Amino acid sequence: MTLLSAFLFFFIVPSETNTTMFFFQKTPKNISINIQSNKSSYQIGDTIKIKVELTNQAKCKQKFCTYMTPFEGFKANIFSCIHQDDGTLDYQGKMVKRSKPSKKDFTKINASQTLTTNIILNEAYPITKLGQYSLQFKGHSINGLPDSNILQFIVE
Repeated sequence: MTLLSAFLFFFIVPSETNTTMFFFQKTPKNISINIQSNKSSYQIGDTIKIKVELTNQAKCKQKFCTYMTPFEGFKANIFSCIHQDDGTLDYQGKMVKRSKPSKKDFTKINASQTLTTNIILNEAYPITKLGQYSLQFKGHSINGLPDSNILQFIVE
């Protein structure tokens, strides 16, 4: 890297860019995230368990930062959770401020491998009204992951 390209890389950054990406982490490619539930409808107060599957569709091993993913639990607002009438639900889980990720904050995933975790949605989002909800994991620049599919469920 020439001195000029290093300068451009580190200092000529648009203001909306998340500078936390500048720790030379290669963004994972060909990763998909699927969220699902074993039920399509719930009663108010039911535990809403969401299964999250992250699949490496590439032909090589990759790694991703677990910050702001379901693989670290709820430490930030990582989902878009929308009620049919009331719109986006406010995240009510904990918010953790962290420093730059270290090696231990990355998870390796082999080619064609799927990693799975489960989360309890109503630990962080107030599912307190009847109606239809839409849920989607929102990828983030710190982890380089894509958004998931949209899962819909009903609270009766």
